[in-house]
Amino acid sequence: MQLSATGGVPTAVIYQSLPAGSWVLSANASLVSWAPSDYTRCNLYVGDTIVGGATAMVGDPGAGSAGTGTYVATVSLQGAFTSAADAGVSLRCGHDRTQTTGGLPYVDPGATLWAHRSDGLGLAKRGR
Repeated sequence: MQLSATGGVPTAVIYQSLPAGSWVLSANASLVSWAPSDYTRCNLYVGDTIVGGATAMVGDPGAGSAGTGTYVATVSLQGAFTSAADAGVSLRCGHDRTQTTGGLPYVDPGATLWAHRSDGLGLAKRGR
């Protein structure tokens, strides 16, 4: 899935509609870029609300880059939510800077988005 050339504009990679309930989400995506390196971000959304995310520096680390990067990076994301109504969940990815040279970054085929139903969600408490 090719990402937008415009920085800060996320592209929907995977979308799934889920019934009401409590859900734990997990996703994996391999991010690829031959352009000058840039921060590439993937987020898990419920509607338009971010519930999880990951960032990697992806691209050519040479001239014009945002920093030391790699041409391919795999990110893993987790998130959770409870909804009283059906909800659309999605994995969306984008990068920070507008790309003008070196080709557009993309997400390799095979990205995954898993939704696991839960009886209820709770915040783990730290032991003493």
